[in-house]
Amino acid sequence: MIRWTVCLLMLVVLGCGGEEVVDHSRDPGMFASTVKDLVHRSVEDARESDEPADALWAVVHQLEPDELRRRPTGDHLSVYQQLYTLASEIHQASEAVDGRPPDLEERLDELAALADQLP
Repeated sequence: MIRWTVCLLMLVVLGCGGEEVVDHSRDPGMFASTVKDLVHRSVEDARESDEPADALWAVVHQLEPDELRRRPTGDHLSVYQQLYTLASEIHQASEAVDGRPPDLEERLDELAALADQLP
């Protein structure tokens, strides 16, 4: 038991592989890539879901103005604001009909195209 505890402590202290940890939390490029991936995954989930509002909730939440103030937006702030506005509109329309609004596919296409403006 003591050997296992010592081994676990050594792994925690030394780390696996001893590689330096890089903090990307303030990197605008990494944030843009993460948002782009999130939007595309959410769009695909919304296309397949009977409740697209649920699929878009993460995009709306991550791009709220209060959240964006704490994020490394770089030169892409206007794209994030447009994504937030469009995702919010789709989210609200989906909740209003408790499902899939009639123009959902076109709006999701717009959202994906807007996300494609990010690197």
